[in-house]
Amino acid sequence: MKIKTFDDRTRRELESSFRDSLLKARPDFDPEGAEEEAEIFVGGLERIAGLEEFRGEREPQQRRRENLEAFANALDRAIEAGLRMDDHSLGYALERGLDEIKAREGADSLRIQLIAYDLKAFHAGDLRNFALGVRKAIRDLPALDPTTYSSGEQTARWIEDYLARLGIPVSQTDTGLAGKAFHAVMELAGKPQTTAKNWLRKTQKQPDSFVNFLRGLKARFWH
Repeated sequence: MKIKTFDDRTRRELESSFRDSLLKARPDFDPEGAEEEAEIFVGGLERIAGLEEFRGEREPQQRRRENLEAFANALDRAIEAGLRMDDHSLGYALERGLDEIKAREGADSLRIQLIAYDLKAFHAGDLRNFALGVRKAIRDLPALDPTTYSSGEQTARWIEDYLARLGIPVSQTDTGLAGKAFHAVMELAGKPQTTAKNWLRKTQKQPDSFVNFLRGLKARFWH
């Protein structure tokens, strides 16, 4: 994915709008932290503009199935290779992998052998069944819905979810933060839109919309 970047003026306007919106919604938020959050948000917008949906390079269904099959084959080999390892080697490898995730140090020899023994003795079938399920997905992989996975839809959904989770109101206008961000992404991607409000309105009607989720909570517990 090639990351595009906004011009300096657009970047400043978006960061300023985001920062002001965040501090207005959450007055106790650290101003320096708001500056950092604004940079992260704008960086995310730039990455969206480089997605395949914008470049018109959505993979054909056959290629998607081939990629899934390659993943399933690699998963099969990884599981069988792991189950062939001696308990100490497998346990140590798993422990080191977890170290990288959780930044833990030190490994108890007996404990890592017990982890490996438990995995091989009681969960080998689960691992193989998981791999089988992945392989079954090859033949019934759903095709991408061109509407749901359109550039406009995905951009609006990302912006709505990101802002709502930070407690920033998501307006359905072209002049609000969400609308400005939407237009900036589409311009950067070379697909300018005449309006953002229709996309923002549509995404907030989706069952998995975070704004919709918050409305449900409010209706349930505060009415």
